[in-house]
Amino acid sequence: MKPRIAAHFGPLFRFQDATLEGRPNVTGAHVILPARLEPMTRSGEIYVTKDFKDSARTSYQVKKKYVFDSLGMMRLAKDFGEDKVFRLRKRTDPKEIIDPIMALDLTNTLPRPKGPDDDEKKLLDSLGATRNPQAFQALVQVSPLIKDMSNRSGPFLFALATLLKSGGMYQKAIDALDLLENQVLKAEDLEIRPYQYDLKVLALKTDCLSRLRRYQEAANLIYGVFKANENDSNTLSMLAAQYKRHGLYATSDTTPSMRDRTLIDRALNLYKEAFRRDITAYYPAINAAYLGIMLGGKQSDEGRKLAAFVCKYWQEGWDIDAWRRAATERGEKPDWWLPVSVAEAQMLLEGDSLEALVSHFAKLVNELKPTWFEKASTREQIEIYGIVTGRIGQVQPILDILDPNG
Repeated sequence: MKPRIAAHFGPLFRFQDATLEGRPNVTGAHVILPARLEPMTRSGEIYVTKDFKDSARTSYQVKKKYVFDSLGMMRLAKDFGEDKVFRLRKRTDPKEIIDPIMALDLTNTLPRPKGPDDDEKKLLDSLGATRNPQAFQALVQVSPLIKDMSNRSGPFLFALATLLKSGGMYQKAIDALDLLENQVLKAEDLEIRPYQYDLKVLALKTDCLSRLRRYQEAANLIYGVFKANENDSNTLSMLAAQYKRHGLYATSDTTPSMRDRTLIDRALNLYKEAFRRDITAYYPAINAAYLGIMLGGKQSDEGRKLAAFVCKYWQEGWDIDAWRRAATERGEKPDWWLPVSVAEAQMLLEGDSLEALVSHFAKLVNELKPTWFEKASTREQIEIYGIVTGRIGQVQPILDILDPNG
């Protein structure tokens, strides 16, 4: 065997793990980081972070026996960002010829799109800070940078499209993405379109098309993304979302129903496959739980078991204060999706008795300050569940809390 080993150094959160019969366990960003580094490690070798290297090198015995070969900045698995990485070896082991190559960034041989200018940055900051939907849309309408997007930078157009989607302005987001895909860079005598096949651009455009119920266009795009990366759990989930939406709504429908159970069953299977490929991903798990319960019968029992798993496995999402501390430690804005997914899973388990959950949803909204899109998407999911299962009266207080225009 030639195992891959990754190591990191940092503070951990200890907790009593119910899944381990109450035995102590640890969690936190510093547990996740080496897990994201391990898939990038070469077989039979040990990769470590700079924090691990700096800590270990305080030991005389380590400095005497071991060497840390720099591999430069390395992109971690599952879009976890980048970190400075070193290969740990004995002093008696040879230095690999590939190590100095890995430490180089050779992509500067390609032409680079220009970054956002100061005006673009100011507008993005203003839009990102605007929580009121009416004020957001008013700012979009009057901004000269949005009225004429033809000469804007690529990073600006992508960030703008992301914000426009978050503000519910899906067609405007698609307009920005269309311009982005057609941007041209000069490379000697060649013209390059750097964003035309960018998977993040295609995925964002797919979501916007789906929200506008342009299902066929959305399905064609996301299937192309899927073929480019068939092992990606997120892409499978997005493909499942197209089947789900098309199964619940016709193009002109305003009220969801089990319009096409075959499509919804296919969506359920794709969500389960996405979760099977990445059991750390709660998004496909909670969606599979919803669809199973809505389909009824045997799938309903399976859906409740999945909901129970979400509550147990991601129990830290239930403690908002602990979740905010963990996000702050990572230097991130506290995420909305995990805590609200855990709350939704608990809602699926409690059936008609939801009084205790209403105050929890209110606390989530008050403390995590979700965007228009985050509130609207969560509300839509719960509303679909309420209508299809006949529980709309029970979930209505939660829907009122999640009103994106409230």
